[in-house]
Amino acid sequence: MVAETRNKVIRVIVMQKFIKYLVAVLFIIGGIFMFGWILGDNETATPAGLTALYMIVEGIFFYHYFRNRNISTL
Repeated sequence: MVAETRNKVIRVIVMQKFIKYLVAVLFIIGGIFMFGWILGDNETATPAGLTALYMIVEGIFFYHYFRNRNISTL
């Protein structure tokens, strides 16, 4: 009984960490793809470039800030 409860708790913790990593990676990948998207478009290069940088920085911030926090605070 105790082992089953411990396994469930471990699974929940692993899933919470996975979700945090997934969100951070999606932000960073989205920003990188935006850089690729704007390479040929000079009209929207500056605003899209700033958005891409923001997404990359936001992904890094999300990873570092929420690395040791409980995902329920989101």
